[in-house]
Amino acid sequence: MREITGYERKNGKYGVRNHVLVMATVSCVNGVVNRISREVPEAVCVPHSYGCGRGSARETQILFRILASMVHHPNVGAVVLIGLGCERSNTKALLPFVEKAEKPVELFNVQDCGSLQTAKKGTEAARRMFAEISGQQRVPLPWDRLLVAMECGGSDAMSGVTANVALGAVSDWLVGKGSSVIFGENTEMIGTAHVLTRRARNEEVAKKIVAMIDQAEQRTEDIMGPLASWVISPGNMDGGMSTIAEKSMGCIHKGGTTTINQVVDYGEWPTEKGLILQDGPGYDDAGEGNQLPHTPELNPFHIAAQTGCAYGTGRQGQSTAFFALGAHDLLFLQKLLVRIIVERSVVHELPPLQNGKGASAARAAQIMSTPHSQIPIRNLPFPCSAFQL
Repeated sequence: MREITGYERKNGKYGVRNHVLVMATVSCVNGVVNRISREVPEAVCVPHSYGCGRGSARETQILFRILASMVHHPNVGAVVLIGLGCERSNTKALLPFVEKAEKPVELFNVQDCGSLQTAKKGTEAARRMFAEISGQQRVPLPWDRLLVAMECGGSDAMSGVTANVALGAVSDWLVGKGSSVIFGENTEMIGTAHVLTRRARNEEVAKKIVAMIDQAEQRTEDIMGPLASWVISPGNMDGGMSTIAEKSMGCIHKGGTTTINQVVDYGEWPTEKGLILQDGPGYDDAGEGNQLPHTPELNPFHIAAQTGCAYGTGRQGQSTAFFALGAHDLLFLQKLLVRIIVERSVVHELPPLQNGKGASAARAAQIMSTPHSQIPIRNLPFPCSAFQL
């Protein structure tokens, strides 16, 4: 099977995209970044709602980690940073974190010359950078340099036995090829510590898993009180779910069945290979913000500044995949996901739903323990031969 292609960076990492990133250091300059995005639509422009005011030490740590990681992102070939000048995450404060990015980086502050002039300078820099990096060529990307993040959203009663199981099979296949897979959403792991710790690499990793889930559960109880077990959306309930335990049992399925080698903090880049568990919320926007800065190749749920996505869940257990790669890589990865879905079909003999509620947590646990290879194929709408890799 051939390799995926990508762009080799000077630090030895690989990206499968070659973006010019235009990013705000603070929410106050989002208008400038948006103006540049209209002038240079081929650039990836990232406004956000943070950076103004003080904030706690933890909030500041996460903010600087995410902004710096975006600059260092292997899918980014050049960077234009737009700051205000008086924010806590100003360009001067960020400089020590980004000056060793080994790629073109230019910084502009609105308080130096005004919004319009800053937008003009940023536009000129982005266009110049795009011309400079557009000639870079793709090279074969070794499987052991591929890092894929898994995210799910819009879960219903079937997500844990269809789409997430399919992505779990993809996770296992990638780890088997030497790639790394990372998944998170700690609020959607409440009630699953006993499942995940059995897969921990060692006692240290197991303790971190328990601590992460306990913290998420305590925070949920602090906020929601007696309704903590219902920390699921109205859409989840409409889809047949009744508790967070049901959702969690399906959520963790997208990580497959391999050993969990490391637990990392919000926005932290993993140092181990294989399957990685990451601390971060189940709320999709914040969850994607957690994974986006350090997953250079593929990221589920939506594209953003990433390479692509493998959408993990959906109404009635739908599973789709789309990737922002070259056309040949796109076809290859689409076929890969479909092939795994076909060969490891996720159709189970489930009891009918009763009173609008999904399968019980105990039933979900039983499903979780079923090896993919033992799940029967039924009523496939297409021949397997149509998806030869």
